[in-house]
Amino acid sequence: MKIASWRKSLGDQVRAVHGTLDIGKSPVPDRIYITSLFTYRWQEVRKAALFYRNLYPDAELFLGGIYASLMPDHARTQVGIEPHVGILEETEPFPPDYETFKGWPGSSSSYVYTTRGCPRKCKFCGSRKIFPAFITIDDWMSHIDLLKDSVVVLDENITAAPFDHFESVMRQLSELSRDILFCNGFDCRLITADHARLMAKARMPQIRLAFDTIRQDGHIQRAIDCLAKAGIHKRHLLVYILYNFKDDMEDAMYRATEMHKLGVRVYPMRYKPLDWLDPKNMFVDPNWEKQDVIDFYNYWKSFVAPHRFTFDEWRSTGKNWTHSNRRKKLMGRTSERRTSKKILTEPFDNLISKLKKDPQSIFNDNVFVKECFGEKGFE
Repeated sequence: MKIASWRKSLGDQVRAVHGTLDIGKSPVPDRIYITSLFTYRWQEVRKAALFYRNLYPDAELFLGGIYASLMPDHARTQVGIEPHVGILEETEPFPPDYETFKGWPGSSSSYVYTTRGCPRKCKFCGSRKIFPAFITIDDWMSHIDLLKDSVVVLDENITAAPFDHFESVMRQLSELSRDILFCNGFDCRLITADHARLMAKARMPQIRLAFDTIRQDGHIQRAIDCLAKAGIHKRHLLVYILYNFKDDMEDAMYRATEMHKLGVRVYPMRYKPLDWLDPKNMFVDPNWEKQDVIDFYNYWKSFVAPHRFTFDEWRSTGKNWTHSNRRKKLMGRTSERRTSKKILTEPFDNLISKLKKDPQSIFNDNVFVKECFGEKGFE
């Protein structure tokens, strides 16, 4: 979206497309920018590159994004485009081009960074490889479209910013009177009562935290307590539980269960290596079994199961009781009720229809009752 604004400022006509789409020959593009997501989706990137190279052989192709930045050598050889690593500095001053992406999924929101990067060095995260520095951005408010319904803040660790920046951001967001979503979790090790007080004033339907490793034990509980004391109900808190990364089932289960006991929502985040290229096969940490990885996710992803069963009970008897299956069961019951209602009302529908056709038939009780209610009458 920033690239679109940048190129428009240079006088270019810009069009955004998803995947592979023949946009015709008028006008023929001179430049095609291809972004990439996670490494295990690299084949989609190669497919798009081949498609547009064949369709527009004279156009110059550019490749960037997560996969291109994390695995530039692989992208260079397999996609055949020299990748750009990290962010495109030329685009940073520009707001997203909301007009070009009008009608796209998520286009009812504004998107903004108030910081870039993260000072942490978590080995499971690729943030520092994409943007090694950690900086604050002063003019971020100019990137918000005030006609949008909500604001999505893309900062990777705003809690690590100087407190005066955090305070300024929260105050300005609170004044917008719009729903605010911080995509990434607030750092539980850095949240104080002052942070929580400011967060409580912003209209955030959901606040995300993370309990990534056992080293955060104690910090996460303290952060949740701070937020609760500031007036934030625990039902608005979601805690990511990273698993399948140098832990085991006991470790992950403790972290998830501890959060569940505190009354916050648990969201399991299954780890994949940053250089994982296989979309069909699952990475399994040496300390895990494949079935445990699958079951841990399904149990904690379900909204219902942790409230009805222990993990072992769910595995043995209630494994089919997921949120999706519960909804289907409820829908099935509703369907049964509708069928029962139809059976009960059908005779009376017949009665009304009969009377409309032949009002005198009401006097011929015996024939009328049999025709409307069957041989057994009202029994």
